[in-house]
Amino acid sequence: MTLAIHLGCLVAVLVSCHKRIGRLLREDRHARRFRDRPGRSVDKVAVLDMRVLRTAAVPVLIGAMLGQRYGDWATGLVPLSVLLLVNGVILFLPTLLPQANKDSRSMSMLDSILIGVGAAIGSVPGLSRTGCAISAALIRGVDRYHVLDFALLLTIPALLIVAVFDLIAVIGAKMAVTAMGLLIYVSIAALAFACGYAGIVIMRYLSSKDALLSFCYYSWGMALFTFVLYLMI
Repeated sequence: MTLAIHLGCLVAVLVSCHKRIGRLLREDRHARRFRDRPGRSVDKVAVLDMRVLRTAAVPVLIGAMLGQRYGDWATGLVPLSVLLLVNGVILFLPTLLPQANKDSRSMSMLDSILIGVGAAIGSVPGLSRTGCAISAALIRGVDRYHVLDFALLLTIPALLIVAVFDLIAVIGAKMAVTAMGLLIYVSIAALAFACGYAGIVIMRYLSSKDALLSFCYYSWGMALFTFVLYLMI
């Protein structure tokens, strides 16, 4: 079931970002192929975007692997409520800083690494991978309209890693899957895809507004709800 959810979310990101992914891969390939040929125009911004993503993906992959191995400690209601509170603080910090307009042409390798670290921190349960990546980018002065795509694309390597871990666990469990069970898992994957895609559409809509501020209130509200739930139990 976990594998189905992660695969559904992965497909949602790939579908919603397929144009951007295609352009990045195409321009990066052209830049390598026609590097020494004059007269061939290459989208330099796309090539630089690809370089930023490659650098940022390294800490994301490391964080995803560590999260799969050591993430169980944060699954209790009290740790989860604390981490949701921290998540709201992380999302709130960029709202205190003036907006800047960096893009991949002016971003340094340190910017790329710190954005990747932000996404890697999101492997901890209760912290938002996309939100932490966006916060790290905004704190480093990246343009707010440019940063959402970075954050979404950085979820792809993380989801690939967790899907591989899920698949290894399924193979190790030697589960017998019936036709009905397979239908249920496919339905779960389809539902995860629909919810993930809808969430990305909403994020894109809110990216032009005070999206982070809305998400911080949501995160703090969920922290309070989780703590009250713990007291009730």
